[in-house]
Amino acid sequence: MRWIIITAAVCLMAWSNTDARTWIENLIEEPADPHVAAAIEVRCASEEGAFREECALDLQRDFELGVREPESILRLHCTRVPSDWAQRARTADSICERIYGGWIES
Repeated sequence: MRWIIITAAVCLMAWSNTDARTWIENLIEEPADPHVAAAIEVRCASEEGAFREECALDLQRDFELGVREPESILRLHCTRVPSDWAQRARTADSICERIYGGWIES
């Protein structure tokens, strides 16, 4: 009987930890589209505080409803039109490097 109580307490503590809960949910559910987190980061990075959270929630809702596509937001961000100005202004963007391996040239 004591082991049941201890096991239940450990499970409750693990579930209350958000990192553990995310890990457990990722085991149960399909892995999330990597474009979603990157698109939210790109679109909401310039916002501050509560506006950033609201922006992220709105985008997440739009992605789930199919109103917006996360990949299109990310492609728009990572596409560079070749020009002299673009070559001089080019900086490394870790999101574009991670998802596409670099800038997308149009």
